[in-house]
Amino acid sequence: MVEAVSDAEVLAGERGAWSATPWDYSSLRSIRFSEEGTGVLTYGYGQTIYAVINGRWELPSPGTLRFTYLESPPYQRFEGFTPSDGNRGKELGYKLTKGDVTGVESVVAQPYKFLWTLELSEQPWPACLQFPYDIPLVFYGYRQDLQRS
Repeated sequence: MVEAVSDAEVLAGERGAWSATPWDYSSLRSIRFSEEGTGVLTYGYGQTIYAVINGRWELPSPGTLRFTYLESPPYQRFEGFTPSDGNRGKELGYKLTKGDVTGVESVVAQPYKFLWTLELSEQPWPACLQFPYDIPLVFYGYRQDLQRS
């Protein structure tokens, strides 16, 4: 008998790490979900971190992901974030898809393979933040270790 796994278990499983643009070695745009309901949204590129947003997450209804932003201290180039009345959180649609996603990272030519894809209806970071590069809506989780041939 196959055991059903909830979306929350998928999001928080395998260390809860979800990466966007894994083919771009210089990109660090990620979401981390913990089993306890906390999370971290990170946006970086090159050797610069532009945002590290702490928060809480929940799935209030099927296909809906809610982030509640928490006080986030400064880090590197990021000046920190304090939630305000107009910027306490965000609800967005999401879709989880099981299936292999493979490719090769730039610069180091390291192959990658992910087992799950997370598509968001809009970007998860607070709307008041500005970023210098594209803001991804698709993230990949359950990265598999691949040996170079």
